Amino acid sequence: MYVIAVITSEYLLKSIQQGKEVKLNIFAYTNTENMRPELFEVRLSPRTPKIQDMLLSEAITATEDLSIYDCDTKVTIKDALQDD
Repeated sequence: MYVIAVITSEYLLKSIQQGKEVKLNIFAYTNTENMRPELFEVRLSPRTPKIQDMLLSEAITATEDLSIYDCDTKVTIKDALQDD
């Protein structure tokens, strides 16, 4: 979790509507018993080239480390839902 927090702090967060940057409404939540933030589009941009290089390097390492789980499967979402 620490790495995720550090990485997100290195991004510029910008909300986008119809291709234009807009200010986020911090009070925009659903009107339900289990309140959640309303959907919004966001653009994440690394703050510096150094951060961008670090993220790309970490992505390559993660892809290599997780490649042991790459395989073909015959399991489908439909099959998984029918098991309930």
